[in-house]
Amino acid sequence: MKKLMNYVMFLPLMLVLTACPEEEKLKGISFDEDAIQVAVGQTYLLTVIPRPSDAEISGVVYESEDENIATISKTGRVRGISEGITYVYATAGNYSAECEVHVIANESGATVTTDIYTEPYPVWDVSIATVKKWEKRELYGEGVTTSGLDGLAYYGGNKNEEWLEYYFDAGKYVVAFLYFSLTDLQQSVQSFLDEKYYFLKIDSGYRMYCTEDEETVLYLGIDDDGYLVAEYWSTEFLISLQESSSARSAKPNLQFLSAPHHVKKTIR
Repeated sequence: MKKLMNYVMFLPLMLVLTACPEEEKLKGISFDEDAIQVAVGQTYLLTVIPRPSDAEISGVVYESEDENIATISKTGRVRGISEGITYVYATAGNYSAECEVHVIANESGATVTTDIYTEPYPVWDVSIATVKKWEKRELYGEGVTTSGLDGLAYYGGNKNEEWLEYYFDAGKYVVAFLYFSLTDLQQSVQSFLDEKYYFLKIDSGYRMYCTEDEETVLYLGIDDDGYLVAEYWSTEFLISLQESSSARSAKPNLQFLSAPHHVKKTIR
């Protein structure tokens, strides 16, 4: 009888002890802002907040309702693409959060690309159909290829651009090349890049940059034909080229890069 009483008295305590870890499990998520305003060409970093606050979040997936208005990176950085209103979402397991995004005109012009050039499509790994739907330049070549990659070619977006090429690996967008015929634009383009990208190093005569979220590696320089060219590479694709035994020519020394004067991990 005494043993039974001891067990009965111990049972509530055992239930309390086993219930405590459950309180730390994720019960929901939200963004740190319900709505944000961002100018065209500028960015805003959103943070996902767990509920309860000490719960752990893993495997967060970000998505934009309309990537023609605003995009969101794998780290939660929202970028204004064109004026309008859309929503961005974060999903972790069975929980989701949303934030309303108002994209307004950029009055300062500090990071707007249209006065210099119009950038390629800003989101990697999308399909050919998605790029064709978004792209406003005049399509002049379909089925162009380089090093085994299928591509699209467009005439320039303004008088300073000659042409733009998109390339796809297994149907997913991985690299773009943008060409300018006026080499005196180099300083203007470089000034824009200095604001938007981290300078990494000089590599084979090209200035090498990386975005803050490390999703894009960009090379800026003069090619063999005398064109000023901006090469936009998906970091993941560039690393896969370097690590593979493929005959494709990847840019060298990527594994040794880190941004000087910035707290950044080495790209590996």
